[in-house]
Amino acid sequence: MTDLRRPSQPNVPILVQVEEVERFIARLPLRHRREWVPLSESLGRVTARGVYAPTNVPPFRRAAMDGFAVRRADIIDASSERPCRLRVWDEAWAGDPGDATLREGRASRVATGAMVPSGAEIVIPLEHVLDTDDGYIEIDRHWDGGSNIAEPGEEIAEGTLCVRMGETLQPQHLGLLASVGVATVELFAKPRVGLVNTGDELVEVGKALCRGDVYNSGYYALAGALRRDGACVSGAPISVPDEGAAIIDAVAGQCSQGVDVILLTGGVSVGERDLIPKSLFEFGAELLFWRVRMRPGKAFAVARYSHIPIFALSGNPTAALTCYELFVRPYLTRLAGRTAPVRATIQAVLTEPFGKASEEWRFVRGRASWVASGEWRVSLPSSNGEVGLRGWIGSNCFVCIPPQTPPLPAGSEVNIVLDHPQFL
Repeated sequence: MTDLRRPSQPNVPILVQVEEVERFIARLPLRHRREWVPLSESLGRVTARGVYAPTNVPPFRRAAMDGFAVRRADIIDASSERPCRLRVWDEAWAGDPGDATLREGRASRVATGAMVPSGAEIVIPLEHVLDTDDGYIEIDRHWDGGSNIAEPGEEIAEGTLCVRMGETLQPQHLGLLASVGVATVELFAKPRVGLVNTGDELVEVGKALCRGDVYNSGYYALAGALRRDGACVSGAPISVPDEGAAIIDAVAGQCSQGVDVILLTGGVSVGERDLIPKSLFEFGAELLFWRVRMRPGKAFAVARYSHIPIFALSGNPTAALTCYELFVRPYLTRLAGRTAPVRATIQAVLTEPFGKASEEWRFVRGRASWVASGEWRVSLPSSNGEVGLRGWIGSNCFVCIPPQTPPLPAGSEVNIVLDHPQFL
């Protein structure tokens, strides 16, 4: 009788070490798609090429403050004894430039941001000018300040690199690109992820449970994580039966929709109905490894079909989210054009005991905080009865407990890894 619990593909690494997983995932294809996106919809997305200014900022000689634009020669001899008297010939406002040329002996009233008329060399601030109310102004001092005029391209010259390739666009980037008139940006496309949940026991929320059934919470947890991280989720919250043919059809259906990545849940452990490894081989996928020496998340496999990576996660939502955060999310980060952040390990002190001995790596959710004494402390939600997904609520890190660790009393030093920042 065929052992359905083992993949049919020969020489598949089984029960690999945690440290080996990233090496296997590095073998997966990383095909970036690009797309042009309106600037208004590009927040949080990653640029696929550098963006250069197509115009100057400012695009014209612009008044830096409210005042009067004058010619330098007309005020060079101004003094309190002999004030310079100039006729106010015109007005220029932002968006209403007025006369294009300033003639000898005349001044033009200008507002901040207005186009300065040709021939003007200085904008004298309002507080340094006497307005005589008869159509003239008087200037009673020699002006030795700056011109108060921003020249074309003074802020950004045409051809300047505004945003580099690989930048995650923030509000300031959008404002900068808008200032040079960029309407669309070439970005790395959001990863399209096909999400398939397997399991005869799964029932969609809102429907009545029969004996032995559970609600399909794994879909909502993973779909939420994917959307949080900027991926597009393909697949409805329905479950596929624990049948090889049904699993193969579901994977084939996702491939035909042009997804970049497939996530499967359930059917990846060692039971008689854990058919995903065998089904992936029969579908034609190459299984890179099956199962990892860690808890939770031991039931985890990675495969590839043509250019499409396939991640098979546990049907337990807590275990699935653990493998997603530790291994799948960094891959999707790179697929979206970002540089995957390095997971920095921080030393912290347990505030309560962890009563389980660990023969293999354990990744326990924790709540870490920096305290006034100058150290990180971490509490374990599971110690308060908050098991499963409840233990994830309010948590912000993984407590990483290495193999062969005995039960840990309160006050023990442990290594923690803080969660990655949320993507847009």
